[in-house]
Amino acid sequence: ALGRHSLHTLRLAGNLMGDQAVAALADALRHSSTLTLLDLADNTLSEQGATRLAEVLGGFSALRNLSVKDNAIGGAGALQLVEALRAIATLSDLGLGSNGVPDKVASHVINALPECDVRF
Repeated sequence: ALGRHSLHTLRLAGNLMGDQAVAALADALRHSSTLTLLDLADNTLSEQGATRLAEVLGGFSALRNLSVKDNAIGGAGALQLVEALRAIATLSDLGLGSNGVPDKVASHVINALPECDVRF
């Protein structure tokens, strides 16, 4: 718990955290309404990790930037994330590159988040 402190930026890229650690992190951050940047690039996330993250993204009402590039979330994981991210009006930047996302899914993600700069 953060108590009276507010978390705005969390950069954890390149820590090879894996799905279990990201699931624990997601649970800990469940209601982080002040978080504006979350960088989980290069953390060996799979579809399972993306799904757990998607389950809590709704509580990140101030999120502007999310990076999950250089993982292995695949098309199904990307779809889980985009469905959760559609509810976050502040999101302006999404990094999904190098995740094995098929072109058809990438097109859906871009169309589902028209106000967001999505990078593959």
